[in-house]
Amino acid sequence: MRIPKIASIQKAVEIYYCNLTLGTKEIRELFGGIGHDKIRELKNAARAQMEADEVPYFGGWEVSTISAYKAWNLNINELTERYKAVQKYRLGG
Repeated sequence: MRIPKIASIQKAVEIYYCNLTLGTKEIRELFGGIGHDKIRELKNAARAQMEADEVPYFGGWEVSTISAYKAWNLNINELTERYKAVQKYRLGG
């Protein structure tokens, strides 16, 4: 599965730390203007990761944020460090 480009590092970090679960709205914010089919595909990958991580299914259309980022190969530690660097250089320059 091809993972879309994130809309912004800031948005990726905010979504991760502000949401225990992700629904369609949060996924669309994270990846920008993607369609329903791609969102469904991303959710299915996240659900498979939830099963591998033994995370209980919440029902409905929401997925675990931690499992989703893992499934989509979004390293929150790297994203957070990059976001801090962006903030530092914007403030310093």
